[in-house]
Amino acid sequence: MVVGAAGSVAVDRVRVEVDARSSRAAVELKALANAMRASASNLHEQGHGDEAEIVEKVAARADRLAARFASASTDDLLEDARRLSQEAVAFARREPVLVIAGAFTIGLLIPKVLDAIGTKGVSDPSRSDKSDEDQPAATPAEVRSAAAEK
Repeated sequence: MVVGAAGSVAVDRVRVEVDARSSRAAVELKALANAMRASASNLHEQGHGDEAEIVEKVAARADRLAARFASASTDDLLEDARRLSQEAVAFARREPVLVIAGAFTIGLLIPKVLDAIGTKGVSDPSRSDKSDEDQPAATPAEVRSAAAEK
């Protein structure tokens, strides 16, 4: 009886979390769609009509997804997630070479992206507020070398 009650509480918490996150996602997707439309308008003004059309199509899809998140019930969203998961598994079974190649490519790109993010943070000239505490301590060899140069 206690296990059943705990399970029911867990399911209720998941439903509440899915509702909250889907509502938040709907708001953020709507904001993204609006920003994309503004970008498309700028592209039109700059004479990039084809690119603007693509951005507008993506914005329309973002709007539809936002509407889905806003109006769908938790059960509908969970069913969508199950269906997408099944489709992903079916695709992986049909096209294992593509999945392996994609995983390999992502594996190669992740370190480069992380390195670029780390390098950006280290070489950011706008961070002039670094104190000596942020700097690594000098090794004894560096201290001797600096003293010998003086």
